[in-house]
Amino acid sequence: MLKDLEAKHYKNDLGNISPLAKHLDRPITDHLEMYTLFQKEKERSERYLKDCKRQRN
Repeated sequence: MLKDLEAKHYKNDLGNISPLAKHLDRPITDHLEMYTLFQKEKERSERYLKDCKRQRN
């Protein structure tokens, strides 16, 4: 039963393995941290980065 629930978690509506499955187990904080690093690499302004951080919290 648990195996079926896990399999369902990774499959999309058509029964195929979701291409996003590798991201489903990562905490949202990891995704947000990666987004912040990406924005810093794009040389976003400090104000932009500060606003993003404020909206997350």
